[in-house]
Amino acid sequence: MLSQESLKILRRSVTFGKWCRSTLLEWDRESSRVKVKSSPLSQSHFWLNVTLHIAYEGFLLYRLAEAIFFPPPGTKLADTINLCYNIGCYALPIALQWSYFSYRVELPAFINGYISFYEEFKETFIIPAHQEDADGCERLLNSYCQTAVVVTCQTFLIFLTDPKRNYFLTSLFTDEKGYVPIHIKLVLLCVQMQLWLSTWAIILLFGFILYVYSFAGITVLREMR
Repeated sequence: MLSQESLKILRRSVTFGKWCRSTLLEWDRESSRVKVKSSPLSQSHFWLNVTLHIAYEGFLLYRLAEAIFFPPPGTKLADTINLCYNIGCYALPIALQWSYFSYRVELPAFINGYISFYEEFKETFIIPAHQEDADGCERLLNSYCQTAVVVTCQTFLIFLTDPKRNYFLTSLFTDEKGYVPIHIKLVLLCVQMQLWLSTWAIILLFGFILYVYSFAGITVLREMR
C-alpha cells in the first residue's frame, strides 16, 4: 500500500525539484498534495534552468563535432565515447522538462489523484494493522537517492582533479598544462553543480512518481484477488 515512507520520499523529490528549478511543482504540507508554483520569479528560474541545459547540450555537441572532424592532438577514442555518453545523459533532463511542460496541468492532477485513491482504498479495504505496511519500493527509492549522491560526488571530484576533460565547461579555459584560473573554475563549478543537481532532480522526480504509483498499484491488485 502507499506507505508514509514512500510518500515522504516523493515529497522530498518534489521539493528537491523545486529547489533546482527542474519543475514548477511544490509540495503543500497542509494537504499533503502537489501544487504548481506559478509566480513570475519561479517561471523565470525554471526557464533559465531549461536554457542552461539546452546550452550545455549544444556545448557537448560542439565538442563531439570537434572530436570527430578536428580532433585535438592526443584525442582518444575513449574520450569521444565518454562524450557521447554525456550527450545522452544530458539530453534526458531536456526531454523530461519538455514532458513536464507539455503536461504541466495533467501531471499534478495525476499525482494527487493516485495519492487520494490509494489513501481512500487503504482506509476502506485494508485492516488497520496493515495500513502502514511497506509497499515494497522504499528500499529501491532510497537506493536511487544514494546512487545520485555517489555519482554527483564522483563527478565533482573528477571536475576538481581533471578540469580539462572535454565535457566540462572548464575545458574551454584550460591551458597547455591543464591549468584553469581559480576564479573561472569556481564560477563554472557553480554552473556545473546546477546542471548536475537539476539533472538528478528531474530524473528522480519522474522515476519516483512512476515507482510510487506502480508499487502501490501492485499492492491494490494483490489485495483485490
